[in-house]
Amino acid sequence: MVPVAPVVVTPVEPEAKDGEPVIKVGTTKQLLAAIGSNRTIVVQPGTYELSSVPHRSGEHIRWDDVHDGEELVIHGVQNLTIEAARDDRPIILAEPRYAWVIKLEGVAKVTLDNLVLGHTPAGGCTGGVVGVSDSSDVTIKRSDLFGSGTVGVGLSRVSGFRFESSAIRECTYGIAEIDRSSDVAFVDSEMTANGEYDLVTLAASPEVVFRGCRLHDNHINKGFGHVFFKLDESSSLAVVDSQLENNDFETLTNRRDRVSISCQAVDAAKLAALDP
Repeated sequence: MVPVAPVVVTPVEPEAKDGEPVIKVGTTKQLLAAIGSNRTIVVQPGTYELSSVPHRSGEHIRWDDVHDGEELVIHGVQNLTIEAARDDRPIILAEPRYAWVIKLEGVAKVTLDNLVLGHTPAGGCTGGVVGVSDSSDVTIKRSDLFGSGTVGVGLSRVSGFRFESSAIRECTYGIAEIDRSSDVAFVDSEMTANGEYDLVTLAASPEVVFRGCRLHDNHINKGFGHVFFKLDESSSLAVVDSQLENNDFETLTNRRDRVSISCQAVDAAKLAALDP
């Protein structure tokens, strides 16, 4: 690759909120240049294609190689909020099908608020929407995560994750993959039109909760042993005050002893498929 001279981007002059800077951005370059700790980034309405700018690493961002391009990794930040300027939510897109749209690594107290996140073409293999690893206290709220990402959310070694008043839709493999994580909650959110393998997968992740959620019109390929909620022996899941309806699957879970279902509406015909 031919080296390219760095482009210096100066974000809009920051304001202040609770003594910390508020940085307003209106372009992809400004958004990437603003990433850092102890700040709020306010994203103006519009479409932000991460693949449209030269990929240059900085103090808190880097670009990891994937099969068909590079994925953005935000790392080592604390107390960062990225939020929409108003109700007209900005759309943040990644082009590589094998990339996470946004990947957070080694972060703490990060919030994504009122954003739309997804891929430009149909996804395959490994590229989800938001991936989080080795982090704590991450919140996604009032946001829309859409496929073609393989899964909406992927967590690995995360302590404290809240997905609130948001949606995961049209992902091509499933809803969420949660590995070695704790204090994980999906609250007042919608998961729809996702498929087609194990939809929610938990490994070494106890006490995951879906509360006040609507999981509907999802589907699983039949005849291959895939289930809606897949858990190992050290994970547990509670689905509380939620709606689980109009989904197309054969078996709800592989570990009935590790799953608690208390829903307002349930795919009644599927209850008989619960494993003992």
